Amino acid sequence: MYFGFRPTELLKEYANDLRVSWGTFDACKSSGDAERGHRMRDVSSVCWLEDRDDRLARARALAETDPSAALALVDSVLAEAPDDPEALRAKGTVLVDVADAEREPARAVTLYERAIALLERAAGDPDLAAARRGLATIPPHRHAP
Repeated sequence: MYFGFRPTELLKEYANDLRVSWGTFDACKSSGDAERGHRMRDVSSVCWLEDRDDRLARARALAETDPSAALALVDSVLAEAPDDPEALRAKGTVLVDVADAEREPARAVTLYERAIALLERAAGDPDLAAARRGLATIPPHRHAP
């Protein structure tokens, strides 16, 4: 039965949706096993990066309304890639939002300090300035002993 399209066209459209060139799929189809494995890892990496970016974006959006869910999303990314700079920066950003909402000053200080430690890796990050301002608003006598 002919429906007016070919399966290859659907695969090409899917590849474009993933921002992967058709050449990657073409290479997987026509080259040897070693090359095929390499190309499939490339596709897998692209998919993981997109998934990571989606989870981190959701975490940033949730940070003010549901901080525990936001931290869980960031931690799920860090469980897969503990040294991922984007995930570490996102955790710092989420911690700033959590600290801003914290009512207990000593806990807020701890959260701000953790956020600063994570955000200092990226010079000029606007969330780093926000964390420092938040920490400065808490009087020293309210810090943990």
